[in-house]
Amino acid sequence: MAAPPSGPHEADARPRVDRITDMLREAILFHEFAPGEKLRAVQLAERFSTSPTPVRESLARLAGEGLVTYSPQRGARVAELSQAEMVDVYEIRALLEPLALRRSLARATPEWMEAVNTAHQAMADALVRPFQDMSAAEYATYERRHLAFHKALLDNCGSRWLQQFTSLLAEQSSRFRRLSLDARGGHTAVSAEHQTILEACQALDPDAASAAMQAHMTRTQNAIAHVLPD
Repeated sequence: MAAPPSGPHEADARPRVDRITDMLREAILFHEFAPGEKLRAVQLAERFSTSPTPVRESLARLAGEGLVTYSPQRGARVAELSQAEMVDVYEIRALLEPLALRRSLARATPEWMEAVNTAHQAMADALVRPFQDMSAAEYATYERRHLAFHKALLDNCGSRWLQQFTSLLAEQSSRFRRLSLDARGGHTAVSAEHQTILEACQALDPDAASAAMQAHMTRTQNAIAHVLPD
């Protein structure tokens, strides 16, 4: 027997849960909620001007992404940051992103290259001052555009699995990356790495582009390792 069609209340609820999930995810990624912080559905419902029910569904979704943890004793909390998880995330990114970038370059079109250039310029424009001097809102804007640049680089790879996995890992990296900015020499060093990746893509050089991407991941991982407790 076919399932009955969703009622109007169910249809209305889905976009609300999507919106709450997106806002809560961003707050966790950018450390507005600290690792280990308790997430109370009633308080979050007040924050998002909704009822606790869609908040609980959003928390369940984020638990599936590894951003929230549940336990009977502690309830819902922001997932802790660990050295082992960081290494896992960055080692997998260092394998997948160079591969996806090679595939994007093999399928390169003027339209893709224009999208990459545009995303890079938007990211550069968001660097209004050194990272350590940015407000929370300024850094959030930069980080969104940073993620968009990496996504633009890989969007031409022709594999939905690579796109899905690299996007998920890139978002997870945001929580760790915020810790490494001072250790990496600030925005100048990071900008230079992105510029190297961009120029290799503009030259349609898959070896140089994938090597630059892998080096970018390794430098970030090493910097985070110096500031993240074991």
